[in-house]
Formats: sequence, structure tokens, C-alpha cells
Amino acid sequence: MRPPTLRQIGGRFYAYFSDASRTPRRKSVPLGDTTERRAQAAASRLHRDWIAGTFDPWKPAPTALPFLTLPDLAARYAAARGVRPATTATYKRVFVELERLCGFDAPASALTVEIVARYVSDPKAAEATRAKRYRHVRAVCRWAKEAGMLAHDPTEGVERPKEGRREAAFLSTGEVQQLVACIEKDFGAKAAKGRAQPGQVLWLRDVVL
Repeated sequence: MRPPTLRQIGGRFYAYFSDASRTPRRKSVPLGDTTERRAQAAASRLHRDWIAGTFDPWKPAPTALPFLTLPDLAARYAAARGVRPATTATYKRVFVELERLCGFDAPASALTVEIVARYVSDPKAAEATRAKRYRHVRAVCRWAKEAGMLAHDPTEGVERPKEGRREAAFLSTGEVQQLVACIEKDFGAKAAKGRAQPGQVLWLRDVVL
């Protein structure tokens, strides 16, 4: 049983254990720390427990991890996946809303199937919003279970909301006027150089209108 290797992702350290007889051959375990010295010490402790048979990297115990709130969970997921800042903010907002349903500063383990179902099926939310909530919560919780941060995935058994039809996007009156002005300007520039026939290109203006 070789000692695990350390890898830093999104500022936090992970221990990677290797065993050719297991599937997958390499398994990462979040150490919940941003300091290399402390992370190395934590990885060494886990390695000793692995040798002693009291710890299995492929089945990490959630109780061995530090206290996590729901926003913490979303932040760790975003960091581990390399999510863009704008998307990270969306994940955090979703999990802050979930935290309100669970109770302020509630641990991530307090999230239940019933709370997730109530959140994603909120009749006051639009169909697209409900579908987006489900995708975000599902992605984070599935990852957290695989990483050993949750003992179970609270989205399992929750019915996926219908996507609904997307509302068509239209140009505003000002945007139409701006587009028509660009078409006319382009035609005028070409005509001034003798590179346009009368009426050429202006048919596009009529199509736009």
C-alpha cells in the first residue's frame, strides 16, 4: 500500500490512493485543507488507517470530514470541477436557498429527499427554473457522495422536473432600429464607392422589419 500523493485543486488538497486491484485504480479523498503541511499530515493518518484496515479510500466515511454547510459543499464542488465564476455564483445561490429550508448554518447532511423535492418542484418557480435547480443540486450531491462528503445522495428518488418550452427571444424596438441603421449605412458606404446597385442590400432591411 503505497503512500497517497497530494494534489491541490481549487486551493484545497486531495489525497490520491492507488491500488491496481480496485476499480478505479486511483481514488481521490478530499482532505478539507488549503495548507500543504496539514494536508500531508492528514494524508499520512489516512494511509496508516488504510494499512490498519480501519479506512477504505474507496469508501471514505463522511464523519471523517470537517463540518460542512450547504454553501460550503457547493463551493467545494465548483473548485474541484473548475467551474467558471458566474456559474459558481449560481451554485452557491442555489445552496444558500436550500440552506434556508434546512435551517441557518445547517450541515450538508441535513439535506433530505423531501427538502430537495420541495425546492425543485416549487410551483411559484418557472419550469425552466425548476429544471435548472434540479440539475445543479443533482450535480453537487452526486459528486459529494462520490467524494465521501455525503453519506447518501438526497436527489435520488426526486422526480426530474419537466424542462418546458423555452421562451422565444425577440429583438427590442431599439435593437431593430439599430440593425436597420447598420444595413442602410453599409449600403450607403458601398454606393458611395460605386460598388452597389440601386436597391441592392436594402431588401435585407425589409426582411428585418
